[in-house]
Amino acid sequence: MIEIKIPVTSDLLRSIATDLKNSEKNKEKTITTETSCFLQDVLKTTLCECERLQVEVDSLIDAGEEAASLLSD
Repeated sequence: MIEIKIPVTSDLLRSIATDLKNSEKNKEKTITTETSCFLQDVLKTTLCECERLQVEVDSLIDAGEEAASLLSD
């Protein structure tokens, strides 16, 4: 059994990315450099974890499709 523990939603990631982009674009100081670096690390870590899990997810999908095929015959 695979347990996925990513405490961030896709909406949150998009919101963070949008805030970072707008902050840099408008040169506003709404997000401190420290916070910006932290959020970039969260995004990077989350994306790396998603890439790592993709292989396992693909394997589970293949197994599910194979099981469905066996049961339908």
